[in-house]
Amino acid sequence: MIKDKFTNQEWDKEDIVDSKHDQIVLKLMDKEILKKLFQYRIGTGEQVETVIEEIKTEVPVKAGYHKDFIVGYVDLVIHIVLRKNGEFLGNKNIYIEVKPKVDNFGSLIRQINKYREYVGCGDEWVVATRECSKQIERALNSQKIRVIIANKTAY
Repeated sequence: MIKDKFTNQEWDKEDIVDSKHDQIVLKLMDKEILKKLFQYRIGTGEQVETVIEEIKTEVPVKAGYHKDFIVGYVDLVIHIVLRKNGEFLGNKNIYIEVKPKVDNFGSLIRQINKYREYVGCGDEWVVATRECSKQIERALNSQKIRVIIANKTAY
């Protein structure tokens, strides 16, 4: 683990120095890949159009009265708009944490729950990885965190 002396945020060393992390982030910045990964349906089962409005990387999660303290950084924030026949249905943010390998459930869930405290729980949280055990994947899903595994999806 590496600790940022200014924010007290801890990161796995591989997240900082491993290009596997960057490879996943860069692929997820492709709008066509995102459209394949994030498809939504309305109550009738009809698929709706997903419009990728904005893609941000390494977004600071801020705390404090004036939001002047950085708690950490979310790898990707995707702002999408949902439409059906051109009609606006809603919008949402998708927060994506990228981990080349997920092998520590406790550390990951603490990180995401800390971020949720500051950005809210109403939006979608996703972990994008290349390796994750079924047990950890089920545990993350039970906490309303979707897991995308590279070799099983479109990216």
